[in-house]
Amino acid sequence: MEPEVFDPDGDLIVTCTGVPFLVSSKAISLASSVLRTTLMEQKAETRIVKQEHPQTPTVILAHNCLESFRAFCNVVHHKTESLPQNPDPDYLSRLAVFIGDYCCRAAMKDRGQIWLMLLRLHDRSEEDLWKLLQFAHVLKLRKNCFEISRRLVATRLKRFRTWSVALETDCLMPDSILGV
Repeated sequence: MEPEVFDPDGDLIVTCTGVPFLVSSKAISLASSVLRTTLMEQKAETRIVKQEHPQTPTVILAHNCLESFRAFCNVVHHKTESLPQNPDPDYLSRLAVFIGDYCCRAAMKDRGQIWLMLLRLHDRSEEDLWKLLQFAHVLKLRKNCFEISRRLVATRLKRFRTWSVALETDCLMPDSILGV
């Protein structure tokens, strides 16, 4: 399978869920400390192998969210025109997990702030607001966290400590958010 090209002069193929991407190792290693460590130390979660392109090393990611990795590559390779204009909360929630797992907050923060600015909070369900809050929290966007939290508190009538949605997806949020 031919790789999806993010950098025509790329020196690394990264495979995510079986899809190969030709990328710049410098761009992704500067954007993600986890990928930098992986490339330098060849950690257990990924492995360097030589496959279809014997001259180009291939890294196989353990992460299984293709759309999040593609968004990350678009941002770090300055191909923002390929990003969705108005991603939905589910997309942002999956991207938040990727950002947390790969420690790439600094690279994704500006784009995340743009996306959150474009979203209307008033029409959102509690679950959508929770996903958006997690996204804003991972990116450390305090103003957005405040606005989303305020809207969530205004719409949620029951206690947060017993809310199954928050309890099941709290891996991105500190326990103090729910008062646990």
